[in-house]
Amino acid sequence: MGNDRSIDESLRARLPLRVMLVFTLALVVLGGLRFARIDLAGTSFFATDNYYTWNTEDGRHIEHLNIDISQYLAMVEDYRGVDGAFEKQEPYPEFAADYDTYKGPVEPFTQRVALPWLASLIPLDSSYAFALVNLVLVVMGLWFLVDALAVSGRSPTAQAIGAALYTFALPVVVYASSLFIDGGVVGVLVIGYWLVVRRYWAAVVVFFPVSFMVKEALLILAPTAVWAWKTSGHSLKDPRFLSGAAISAAGVVATAWWVSATAPEAVFSFTVLPTWGFLRFNLTSPVSAVFFALSVSTVVIPALLGTAHLWRTMGPRGSMLGSSGPDLVGFAMVILLNIYSIASTDLTARTGWLIWPFAISLAAVWVDQQSDLPARFDRRLSGPVRS
Repeated sequence: MGNDRSIDESLRARLPLRVMLVFTLALVVLGGLRFARIDLAGTSFFATDNYYTWNTEDGRHIEHLNIDISQYLAMVEDYRGVDGAFEKQEPYPEFAADYDTYKGPVEPFTQRVALPWLASLIPLDSSYAFALVNLVLVVMGLWFLVDALAVSGRSPTAQAIGAALYTFALPVVVYASSLFIDGGVVGVLVIGYWLVVRRYWAAVVVFFPVSFMVKEALLILAPTAVWAWKTSGHSLKDPRFLSGAAISAAGVVATAWWVSATAPEAVFSFTVLPTWGFLRFNLTSPVSAVFFALSVSTVVIPALLGTAHLWRTMGPRGSMLGSSGPDLVGFAMVILLNIYSIASTDLTARTGWLIWPFAISLAAVWVDQQSDLPARFDRRLSGPVRS
């Protein structure tokens, strides 16, 4: 499955460096507002998880943590050789009185090894190092996404609006560097999306086993990759596709086995099977629903406008078989993942955030179909055209 170099023929004008640097600065500022769960008051705003507290290896006391964050911090310190890293989380008394609490490794968090391992290599307090890894990956995602839009033939205006949708987003403020793993996950997802758009098929094969070590949810990109292969003029019966898919799938299985075999023995494992209890709770939680809607609406609404345009001009079948077909597949897959999440875990913008690359690409389609908007701004925004 070699690279399809014909994609280079579609390169268009792209945003100049100065514009990208402005968006990057804005992203660092907004994404860093909750860096390692710090604000001017000494603890993080939006901190409502009264489950656990944590003392880092450098003596920093962090409050209002859920099990996810305490596990990731424990993994960072465990990789550094800190004794008893998984025993350091302390539950709030009121939480311990009503619910089961855990001291020790908890799955599936301990199987998401890549980002905690990277953080362990940075000579900073574990919380600062983990936040930095997440924020850097979010920023990298901006650059990879804008390049993907350019390669897809989107105008500089559409690229700029795509960069704005990526940057000025509620999940960026709340989650990008807040010690959840999801900022880094979104950044890695965008890098994988870029590999698909660039038709770097060999790298796509490797991406899935590697990304499984970041978070298993990144496998959601697989249907998009398959559909991109098909819509780029290849057959799903092509021996290159069959061998590449088999190698990638075997790599995921081998990675899952290795991660499970080398992870510390878990004291508890969360299941993600649907239950009526989760479904009922999530459907009757107005706060979660409103926050989720506010978080995703900024990209989903323009994405739906782009989808409507495609369906009007090309029809559903033509849209799926056209250049935006992989984005429609990815968009639908993330919607299905969020529906499953409502029934199996929670209704959270952290899962909704995964829709960004697909939704922003569809939104860019809509921007380019506005009769006067791209023409008005392209000359001002565009850099040199690549031949």
